[in-house]
Amino acid sequence: MSKMVKCVHCGDKMSIIRVNKYSRPHGAALIGIGLLFLIALPVEAILSLVLLPFGAVVFFSKKEVWSCPSCSSMTEMAHR
Repeated sequence: MSKMVKCVHCGDKMSIIRVNKYSRPHGAALIGIGLLFLIALPVEAILSLVLLPFGAVVFFSKKEVWSCPSCSSMTEMAHR
């Protein structure tokens, strides 16, 4: 059940799309640094146990936003 939302800029009907929640390059960097610590520096391998899952969350997280197909504006969705 989706409600009808109109764009405040052009008045067209908005649709729901999924976009990246965080910066994917930052997530990839965290994963890379975690793998580097895991492989190259066995003493700091414990740090990779924090960096790898955190990097995966940053890299793969998505959120839903309202998007206007006419003017390409996006609006955060209100919590349900």
